[in-house]
Amino acid sequence: MGRQKRESISIENNLVWYEKSDNNFIGKCKLDGINILDLLHQLRLKSEDYIIGCYLVISSHVKILQKFFKHQINLAKYGYFTKG
Repeated sequence: MGRQKRESISIENNLVWYEKSDNNFIGKCKLDGINILDLLHQLRLKSEDYIIGCYLVISSHVKILQKFFKHQINLAKYGYFTKG
């Protein structure tokens, strides 16, 4: 029997942010240049928990995430989530 080619599932991942003061939606940017498993590893998050599809961005994530987004991440003003 020959080897079967593994198909990869493409999930669009985004950075989503909200106004901290009133939870109004502000924006969404597509995450390009890294697959979700590599990102989760860099953020030290568990890949088996990704089914949830949403992670809160904390200060230790900003340096890693910022290189993938044009939007300047501002945790003082906005709440951020990575979302699939």
